[in-house]
Amino acid sequence: MKRSHTSLIAAFWAFMALCFFYDPSWALMRPLGTAEMTQNSDGVLAGTVTGVSSAWDVTGQRIVTRAKVKVTEVVRGVVTTQEVDVETLGGKVGDIVFKLSDMATFEKGQDVLVFLKRTKSMLGAGEAYNVVGSAQGKYDVGADGIARKGGFSIATPALSQGQANMSAPGGAETVPEALIDNDIPVRDLIDKIKAVK
Repeated sequence: MKRSHTSLIAAFWAFMALCFFYDPSWALMRPLGTAEMTQNSDGVLAGTVTGVSSAWDVTGQRIVTRAKVKVTEVVRGVVTTQEVDVETLGGKVGDIVFKLSDMATFEKGQDVLVFLKRTKSMLGAGEAYNVVGSAQGKYDVGADGIARKGGFSIATPALSQGQANMSAPGGAETVPEALIDNDIPVRDLIDKIKAVK
């Protein structure tokens, strides 16, 4: 009986360690191709992040980060302002950090290409934009003109075979890896977005 009791206690502490100390640096997500993100967006734009700030949402329950993005090119859709507010869950207010590993993050001075959905602001009155597909819908554009995205992973054994296969309740979805554009010249990506029907 003592051995059984000791095993139970060890199993409990192992479970607790997994629950409280496990901190993945990336998220597992359903893969979204460029065409799907484009079709689900109200606008796709290229721009430069001019400011980033975090605050509590209107409910006081979640921290929201607002990035101000100066529009340099409207790739698709209608964006009528020179600067847009892009809101994502997560951020830091005082000593409190709220982090979601699959959310897009922004830094002042970053050049970006983002797939956006218009929505009510989480910080109060007015509208803002959310990133379609979380981190998948934001590209960092480097000085070399290459669009890169990161901060998430698509878990699948088929990735090494050229396909992303993500099982979901009710069936499996397969998105060819070629449709998940990454490390691509930004002009080629923009051409692909403009060609989506």
